[in-house]
Amino acid sequence: MSTHDQDFPKTTVTEFLAALVACLFAPGIVIFLIIKLILAIQATHI
Repeated sequence: MSTHDQDFPKTTVTEFLAALVACLFAPGIVIFLIIKLILAIQATHI
């Protein structure tokens, strides 16, 4: 087997924080929309 270093691109702190916020924001939007949909369905059945 050959042992050579792989050149991974360097990630800056800004890029890391942007990715972290995006990873937390996207599921939050999905959960919010699902809850809103459930509440709207319940409101029509009253």
